[in-house]
Amino acid sequence: MKAVISSLLFALGILPISVFASDQTGLVMDIRVGESHVHIDGTYNTPFPACSASGWWWAFDTNTSTGKAMLAVLLTAKVTGKTVILWGDGSCLRPGMEKLIQVSIQP
Repeated sequence: MKAVISSLLFALGILPISVFASDQTGLVMDIRVGESHVHIDGTYNTPFPACSASGWWWAFDTNTSTGKAMLAVLLTAKVTGKTVILWGDGSCLRPGMEKLIQVSIQP
């Protein structure tokens, strides 16, 4: 299991930092699956996009391999109580929710 999580973190960490429009650091408070989205409680490090009503919800697509990997990382962070950093691309995947493109669990 540890090798799988390490592989997922590596796969999610290969995007160049310049593609990120916004980011937030904090603890995972709520994860919803279906029209998947996550809420974290923490600091918004950059302004959230105008299409995101609150800036607290991040949407992702669990029909993709990346979305499934992000869900696994988010669930791991929630269970372990670890801080995460979320990065978005500045667009909204769903009304009021920025599109999540990368997740990192902090040590």
